[in-house]
This record gives sequence, structure tokens and C-alpha cells, in this order.
Amino acid sequence: MKAYTWIRMGRNTVLEADGYYVSHNMAENETALVINNLGVMNPYWILSGDHREEYEKRIDKLDSCIEYFNLHKDKYECTWSNPDPIPVDKLKAMPENANGK
Repeated sequence: MKAYTWIRMGRNTVLEADGYYVSHNMAENETALVINNLGVMNPYWILSGDHREEYEKRIDKLDSCIEYFNLHKDKYECTWSNPDPIPVDKLKAMPENANGK
């Protein structure tokens, strides 16, 4: 497994993988899953609270990160979160290195 490191970027810490990343906003206490290359703006799927530890365990597989978000969104989804479901079909059509497989 590749080693991943949290990077401090202003009030956020970011854990970057191939084609996606997880960002924790310390001021707002929210954790976002962000998938690159889904359009002009990369949508954020945000959970309230600090979910860094759980995402870090899964960061090498985007499917696992999506599964974690979907399992917890009913309880923790933030009002800033993208209201659309994560486009799993579109992700499957992307090249392997862009979806974390």
C-alpha cells in the first residue's frame, strides 16, 4: 500500500490520492470527499465531524471511500454537501489511475 500523508493547507488538512482527495476543515469540523475531473468544479461530498481516521484507512480505494460516505451520509451529511449522489457509473468509465483502483 502506498504511504499517504495529511498536508496542512490553511485551515484544512488534505489527504490526496490518485484522482481524489479527502479534506478536513478544522474550523467547521467537516470532512469532504472530493473527486477530481467530474466537471468544471469538483463536487464535495461532506460529512459533519472529523472522519479523517476512517477515510485514511480507505484512501487507497475510492470505492471504499464512497462506501464510507454512503454509509454515514444519513446521519452526518453536511448542508454544504453536493446533493447529488456520487456518480459511480461515470467513475467506472474513467481510466484506472483516476479512480483509485
